[in-house]
Amino acid sequence: MDVKKIVLLNIFITSLLFSQELFYIKSPPQLLIGQSETGFMQPKWSPDGTQIAFTSINYRGLWVADSSGNNIRQLSDEPAAGFDFRWSPSSDQIVTRVARFENFLRFNALELLDITVRSKKMLTPFTRQLPGVPQWLNDGVVSYYDGQKLASLQIKEGRTNKTGRILVFVKDGNIAVYKPGSDQIILQDPLKRDGYLNVVLSPDQKKIAFEIMGGNMYVMDITGTNIIDLGRGYRPQWSPDSRFILYMLTEDNGHNYTASDIYVIDIFNKEKQNITLTDDKIEMNPNWSPDGRTIVYDEFIEGNIYKLELEINQ
Repeated sequence: MDVKKIVLLNIFITSLLFSQELFYIKSPPQLLIGQSETGFMQPKWSPDGTQIAFTSINYRGLWVADSSGNNIRQLSDEPAAGFDFRWSPSSDQIVTRVARFENFLRFNALELLDITVRSKKMLTPFTRQLPGVPQWLNDGVVSYYDGQKLASLQIKEGRTNKTGRILVFVKDGNIAVYKPGSDQIILQDPLKRDGYLNVVLSPDQKKIAFEIMGGNMYVMDITGTNIIDLGRGYRPQWSPDSRFILYMLTEDNGHNYTASDIYVIDIFNKEKQNITLTDDKIEMNPNWSPDGRTIVYDEFIEGNIYKLELEINQ
């Protein structure tokens, strides 16, 4: 048995032996998608748990595979298509931002990708303005901040912006909260400083996780109260039950990543667990499956995507 397999097996056995851990690892990480010349990264589960979307290095292009890692098909080869793309609630479409370059100038637009028929549709014209990250208000309406207001695009007939999920995003240096059916965007500045990023609403729509640029990761109530400092961490991802946050903790030399592991933290007692714990791999960009039993992530050096099965210690 080679050294890497022994290390992974030891992690698996240790996880089973120490019951005080938040989760135990059911099996060593499994290679899900690999052997790409360009390398893959940023995997995201579809809401129904049957598919995984991912991009390549520098966020160029977008691919989709079955949850088993099979049936890989490319949806886009455009620059920036893989940066913070969003699945539709029905798991049949993805909305994203794409870029093109003319005379060294960047132009940006929103694009809709249909998974079933593998078609593309431009939702906005290319402009120099970088639109905010598009979000699905409901299964038929996409909303995004256009630099002045929260704009809405009707994707399916019969749907309006009067119902749907609460939206959170960054606006004018603040955390913005929009509730469907209202005409008001509530701005919050919980830490009285600039640099909010990676703002994520919990599945139960009661809490918001976010980072401070150059600082720590936090959780607060959607009202902007009960702020909890979770310490260092990047790109928070909520568990389906809104109790845990999955994140990565990276190190770099100013040019490249030199180390990274994936952690999970209980937001109520701040207990955390390193669930990858390797010295020879750089695990990044974790994403939780809708049933909470599996995470997917990418490995920076290899450019491969792995899955890891977890079970909570009750």
